[in-house]
Amino acid sequence: MSLSFSIAYNNVSKKVTCSRTNTVNQLASLAIAKFNLPSSVHGSLLHNGKKLDGLLPLRLTNLVNNAKLSLEVSTSLRPVTLKVVGSVLGERKQKIIKTKTDSSLEELLDTFAKETGTKYEGLYVQISMLDARIDNGSTDFKETQLGSILGSADNAVLRITIESHETQTQREKLQAKQTELRRQLEEHKRQARLLEKRLMEEAGQTEQESQAETKQIESATGEHVDDENSSPQSESDLFVNVVEKDAGVEDESQEMDTSEAPVSPPSPTATPDPSLSGVSVATYEPESFQVKQIDQDTVFVPQGRSQHYENPDSDYNLTVAQAEKYYSIIKSMQTNKRHAPKDVIPPLSYKIRIRFPDRALLDIKIDESSMKLGQLLKKVDGYVHERHINSYRLRNGVPPFEEIAVGFQENNKELRHHKFFQNERIMLIWESTEKLAKGPFLKLTVNTRSIEEMPTVQLETNRGQLADDEAEKRRHSGLEASASNKSEKKKHGLPKWFKPGK
Repeated sequence: MSLSFSIAYNNVSKKVTCSRTNTVNQLASLAIAKFNLPSSVHGSLLHNGKKLDGLLPLRLTNLVNNAKLSLEVSTSLRPVTLKVVGSVLGERKQKIIKTKTDSSLEELLDTFAKETGTKYEGLYVQISMLDARIDNGSTDFKETQLGSILGSADNAVLRITIESHETQTQREKLQAKQTELRRQLEEHKRQARLLEKRLMEEAGQTEQESQAETKQIESATGEHVDDENSSPQSESDLFVNVVEKDAGVEDESQEMDTSEAPVSPPSPTATPDPSLSGVSVATYEPESFQVKQIDQDTVFVPQGRSQHYENPDSDYNLTVAQAEKYYSIIKSMQTNKRHAPKDVIPPLSYKIRIRFPDRALLDIKIDESSMKLGQLLKKVDGYVHERHINSYRLRNGVPPFEEIAVGFQENNKELRHHKFFQNERIMLIWESTEKLAKGPFLKLTVNTRSIEEMPTVQLETNRGQLADDEAEKRRHSGLEASASNKSEKKKHGLPKWFKPGK
């Protein structure tokens, strides 16, 4: 972004435009060139009668756009003392140089190179002071004098950077990449703010709709409906009431003579559980998909080609419950909560998964954390093919994928004391020490399954059949309530005065 100034000299005003990063002395040099003054003169700028600091960048002077400035010039030469700090091909050098204000930047560079024994022919050179930077590839490098940069200062610090053009190109690319990353970060923050705002609006709209529905129900039935009791808890209470009534009817029917009524065979559409017959008639819901857990060591063999799960459109439909949950996560991330450090508890058991080069997986379950590393390796040897035993190594499945050291001392170390076995779920990578090793790497005779039978793959494939969290909670609470009421009814079904056998 550039700024424009109205600079007056000898009752003549001219408009001068420059960048916000330029210094006041650079603006004065542009004004001198605008008024066609000789380059040997040095200028200073005044604002409302006050002299501006020549080394100060324009963005820090609090000058507004189209501000009015006055130019003063002087032709007197004066000595200056410069501390030149140089970086020559990564090597740091510094020198105190005494010169005059009419010296050019090229003469200053020659003096620095001569006194430090530096050669800069064919290299990229940049001279900077504060935000002012001039390189040897620009046309102003030979014409710019020290007086136009220093202004009225007698002492200053200049920095000289000498590096190859390849290094300069890489540095510019890195700076451009960092700028792009900062821009993307700002864009992500903006998207997060918009998403948070949209979620708040949707939550408010949903609340208004629920209130409108409540008012309609109240006006139609003449009964007051509380917002809190309209939650899933009220449904479970109604569920329990139905269970109690049905259980009472069932107890009374047990006292009747069963020989009077013929027993009909069960129909295909009968209730699934006789103990819950009263419940299933009114509020029976189909059970959700349940993942079958495998509690033994298993070898999972991949298929001929990998299959990818294609997300249906229903996976991207955001429900109100998911939106509120995501909104609560964002709010919790914004607050800086300091949690007390938790004591590290060693795992009591392990679920170790080993990945092989042919995409086969070996799941090993260990119930004792006192097992030693050597015992684990011996157990792995029982699944590895005979031609690959004693010719492999194991790596940690977490970057940087460190190799697990083996030996007499390491093999006698318990897993709970090993740095790579501090979690219950461990991922390891199997590698052969032989070049161009060919499979199969595992014995396919012990508990071999297809990789599609893995619990994680089954869960991903049947994602659409999973039950909602709230529905599952209501279902379990209803079943527990019905079971407790049924047991109470059976316990106190007969009156106290009834004593059989008398």
